Amino acid sequence: MTPTRYRSMGTGVDLSGKTDADLQQLLFAASVAVNAQCHVPSGYTFLGGHVVSEEHLWNTGNAYKRGSGRVWPYMRPLITVDSVRINVTRTQYVEFDTTQIFVEKALGYVEPVAAPTTTALFTSVPPWLLTSPVAYVTYDYGFNESVIDEVPASLSGGILQASNQFWFTDEEVILKMNGSVVAAGNYVVDYIEGWITPTTPPAGEVYQISYHHRVPAGVALATGWVTTDLIGQSNIAAAGMLGLSGIKVEEVELRQSAKLNFGVQPVNAAAQLVLAPYATMFASMR
Repeated sequence: MTPTRYRSMGTGVDLSGKTDADLQQLLFAASVAVNAQCHVPSGYTFLGGHVVSEEHLWNTGNAYKRGSGRVWPYMRPLITVDSVRINVTRTQYVEFDTTQIFVEKALGYVEPVAAPTTTALFTSVPPWLLTSPVAYVTYDYGFNESVIDEVPASLSGGILQASNQFWFTDEEVILKMNGSVVAAGNYVVDYIEGWITPTTPPAGEVYQISYHHRVPAGVALATGWVTTDLIGQSNIAAAGMLGLSGIKVEEVELRQSAKLNFGVQPVNAAAQLVLAPYATMFASMR
């Protein structure tokens, strides 16, 4: 979530004294908390990304049980897998390209299903084989959420704001006005903020937007909610009331607990609820 989008959430928090740089740091802290709640691997981002030569031990099985042959990449969900290379020594390996591997996107694994492009002959290499071969996987991961005919919110300046940010720049964006498709040259798209600005300012027309975006709505909402909690904790700390556990209105009594400190519980119950499916995705089927 960007500072601009957070300001438009309407959380009720006074943000007049917060610069975009301030909000950026708080949003980053909230993203770290959200990632931790979802048990994501180190280096993961819900924006998606490209991973080069991620290392995994290759299961060769034993005399009693055949190895599965599957590799489970750490980042999810899988989009495409470019290659799988399995080293049996430092320089000897077998390599599989996209036509020789099966990608199970829902469960999150990749498995070679055809003869490799290159072959390491176990019988022709010295006896110093790796105890367990190492697989290197290169792949793309991330979410690709599709929204069709969403009615956007109208902002000042003729801007139409969709519910989601971080649109794919290589996916088609369709704007309709009163049910008819608007030509691409008649509007400007802000793919990061999720904005469309028609050349002719809206004047009562009904608009609809279709697009693809990277960050799931639940993750974006949870990030905003956690940011609001962090701002509240920051304000309490700035007022010198860190650890405040209660206030008595009559006769003004303030109670402080040594067990309550800044950021002890950054992810509230509502955020945990919407993040539960993503936490399950990273905790299951490994």
